[in-house]
Amino acid sequence: MFTTNADEAITTLGQIRGGLLTVEQKADEELLDVARMAVQEVAGRIQMRGENTAGQLMQTKSQQTIGRYSRTHGQRRQQAGLTTSIVNLTFTGDMMESFTAMPDATGVGVGFASDAMSERADYIEAYFGTAFQPTQAEEQFLSEQYQQRIYNQLDQQL
Repeated sequence: MFTTNADEAITTLGQIRGGLLTVEQKADEELLDVARMAVQEVAGRIQMRGENTAGQLMQTKSQQTIGRYSRTHGQRRQQAGLTTSIVNLTFTGDMMESFTAMPDATGVGVGFASDAMSERADYIEAYFGTAFQPTQAEEQFLSEQYQQRIYNQLDQQL
């Protein structure tokens, strides 16, 4: 014969429901954290390796170069003490500093905090190719990070 304690079952179901609600609430926080990781991944690829989203090294189209920059811009970078060996999209630092993760109407977005820097990035991407989007490998890594964080939350709550 099978017997059950209805009060105990209802209590357990209530605890599970409460745990799932907690996980749902924390999912937005986890998503924002992973979006911040996306900013770090993308910015790191650009600034450390000088690669666009397609994995191509960014470089000037000019015939007269200093490093990977046109001669004129290369000279300005050298005078400022900046590298010319890779195109890292950092001269003043304003654009990369504006590249951030932020909550938006649909969840979380990654982009530029100012319209001026967004317009500058559009101009740069028209020249060098898309750079401020994650690569497939970066997307995979970030997706796995988010999933693992949700699994960890489920483990803690249930």
